[in-house]
This record gives sequence, C-alpha cells and structure tokens, in this order.
Amino acid sequence: MLDRRMEILDSLNKIEKELPVENLQLGNMQYWPIIKIKLFSWLIFDSKSQRNMKAEDSSLKSKLSKKFLPFLKTLHPKYMSSLLKTNKRNLILSTSVNRHFKLNEHSFDYFLDPIFLYLQENKRKTTVWSINESQSPHSTTLYKQAFTNIFYLPAFLLSIAISPIFVSKINKHCKCLLQPTLSSQLQITIPNSLIFRIIFEFSLSKLFQLHFRLFGKPSRVFTTTFYSKWGFIHALNSLKIPVYDVQHGVQSNYHSSYTWNKILNTLPSNFLSWSKQDAEHIQNWGGSATAIGNPFISYTKNHKNLLALPLEFETIIKESGKPVIIISLQWGTKYDFLSELLKNAEYFYLIRFHPGMSQQEKDVVLKIISDSNNKSTDIKFSNQLPLVTLLINSSLHITCYSSVVIEADLLNTPSLCLSGDSKKLFSHLKSCHYLEEDENIHEKITKIASVAQTESANDFSWGSLL
Repeated sequence: MLDRRMEILDSLNKIEKELPVENLQLGNMQYWPIIKIKLFSWLIFDSKSQRNMKAEDSSLKSKLSKKFLPFLKTLHPKYMSSLLKTNKRNLILSTSVNRHFKLNEHSFDYFLDPIFLYLQENKRKTTVWSINESQSPHSTTLYKQAFTNIFYLPAFLLSIAISPIFVSKINKHCKCLLQPTLSSQLQITIPNSLIFRIIFEFSLSKLFQLHFRLFGKPSRVFTTTFYSKWGFIHALNSLKIPVYDVQHGVQSNYHSSYTWNKILNTLPSNFLSWSKQDAEHIQNWGGSATAIGNPFISYTKNHKNLLALPLEFETIIKESGKPVIIISLQWGTKYDFLSELLKNAEYFYLIRFHPGMSQQEKDVVLKIISDSNNKSTDIKFSNQLPLVTLLINSSLHITCYSSVVIEADLLNTPSLCLSGDSKKLFSHLKSCHYLEEDENIHEKITKIASVAQTESANDFSWGSLL
C-alpha cells in the first residue's frame, strides 16, 4: 500500500514540477491542489478508482446536501454570536468529528483544543468555528462555537448559478494543460464532480471574504487537515490573514498534503510542525514552517489530569497483569498481521482504528479479534481516549506506517513498523524499529522490550509563537 502511495504521489509531483499548474485558476483561486489531493485519494485504490469517481460523480449533490441538514439549528443566537466575533481575534477552525474524543463529557479536538486552551489561559481573545457540518450543535463542547455550514447552502446555490459560466472554462484549461499527461501517465480523467467541487470552493471563498470584510478580520487563524477547507484557506490568503495549519501526519515526501513544489494560494501560509525534521521538509519546498511540538503532548506536560485513565479501564489493565501494546491501524492496508500477533497471550492489546477506516474494514478487524479468542484486547477505550493517554500507558506501539510513530517518539514509547518502506518515513527516529521479511514478529517484540529507550531529542518551542 505504501509503495502504491509513493508511486502515485511521485507521478503527481512530476506533473506539478513540469507543467505550469499555477495557471489553473478560477478568478484568482489556484485550484491545482484541489485536483491533486482528490486524484490522489481516488487513485490510491488503484482499479477501484474509476468506480469511486463515478460514485462520487452521481452522489455529489446528495453528499453536499447532507451538509445542510443541521442548517436551521445553527441559526440559534448562541451560535450566531460566535460567528460574528472575529475582528482582531484568534480564530480556530475546528476539525471534523472523527478528530475528536470525549474528555470529561466534552467533545475535545486533539489537534486544536490545546491551542484554544493555551490562548484562553494567556487571555488572548479567541473565537472557535466548527466544520462539523453533519453534526447537530451540542452543548458538551468546551466553548461556544459557530458552525460554518451556515455558509454552505448559499455557496451551493451560488455554485449552481455560476456553473454554466465556469464549467466550460475549467474543462478547457484542464484538457489543454493536464488531461494529456493524466491520461498517459495515470490513466485517469477529471470528472464533472471535481469541476463542480472547484466551483463550490470558489463560491465559499467569496462568501468567507465578504463575511470577514463585513464583521472584521481575525488577526490569525489556526486549523488542521487544511485539504478539506480550500475555499476558507483561499479567502484568508486573499485577505492576507495568516493561517497556521497544525500538523496531523508525517510531513515527508510520502504525504500528499505536505508535499508541494510551488507556493499556491489555496495552501496555508504557515505550517506548525511537531519536530524540526518535519518543519525542514516543508521549508525544503518553500513553505513557511515552525517546529512547536505536538500541541496536545506539549499542553499536557503541565496538565497531566487530561491523561488519566478511567478507573474502569485502569482496573482492567491492572488485573490482566500484562504489559500493554497499542496497535495503530490504518485504512487501505491489510490486517492479517493481527491474527498472528494475537496468538501471543503475554500482552494486553489496545486496538485503535484510524478515523478514515470504513465500517467494512472495521468489521474485518472485529472478526479477526473474535476468531483469535484472545480476551486481553480492548476496542472500546482504545477508540475513546486521547492517543497520548494510550501511548504513555503502553510499552510498545505497533503499526504498518502510521505517523503515530512520531507521537510515540515524542513520548519515548518505542514503535515497531511492519511495512519495510516505513524506513523512508521514520529513519530519523531512534525509537522506531522495523520488522524485516525474515524476522518473527514475536521474537522482534521480545528484542525491542529488552532495549533501554533513550529520551527523545525533539525540542519544544510550545507557546513562543502563540
């Protein structure tokens, strides 16, 4: 799977280097990043990609309409008031619901809430917007927030109105510049759904710009997973408002959202990285990056109460009397290794799903666990508690090539990567080990357990930028 990712990304990066993709513009919005990220996600499934594109094409309007279901509920004054409080404030654009976990009965954003709390504690005026479009507003969040889906209905209607004007223009640009190369190198065509997505993001950008001009520009904006917010990012860049994307995965040549060859106005103006090595990767292609450490890990250094295990779960682990191994699963990979791993009853296994895993993939994993008859496993708490809490209570972290390896390193928890190509991702991390083809996984685990772990060399500059 990692080989396939690298192959596709290399092809897309080659196109970006050799062709003047910066000329692909709607108004002044450079939309190559929208095309690149979407094509990458389709192609990652190889032969399924064309089928996926057709499904996307036919269901686009229904998918977009789901964003409007909670529309009326978000017009409540308590949400609208936050929408209007932006002038000269810090603005945090919170992430989608699968990036949250429950903390003291609150919905907590792993990547961004530490920044919010730090700013609040240091008396910096901060407003929070959420992009949980498919979720109804709930009262258990840490703060009052606005829901940006209020912009989606007018943007959707505007997109429909202007589509006749711009569809042919985008088609012409893409066919002349991109399509010959895409067809010859990747055997893929740009579907109508992607063209409409570009127009939709352009419409969103215009609405966001109008909003900030009317109600005041924030002094700076923090977000993460920027590739789900193209219109928002472009609006901020157009108004020269600094936008900081908080790292959510490994920043290397093998992550599609962190590998670019040109500075484009749909990309964040700044990146906040977990380590110096990650920041250097962004800087190497010309991006602006600052190493601040992982926000949640950094914040909890002085707020250890956030990392407490629930009594019920702590009791289960203690009664097992076994060392704990946390397993970070990923979407689009094989899970056969779990069958072999769970044969070893000497450990207690925390099995954590990736937010992007489909229900079908989760069902495969659940069947493997059931068939193993290994009672020393946990799915419930492993997918409810903060990742950091699980890592600091584990003696080993196992994954194929998840970027959780970096977070484990920051916490001095050793990792075992099962994919040989993961060396290309984590060679700079001393706490990371790799399973070679001729090695037995059980013997490898025993060998890692016998090695004393060294302190992480990563430096933190947490708070200096904020």
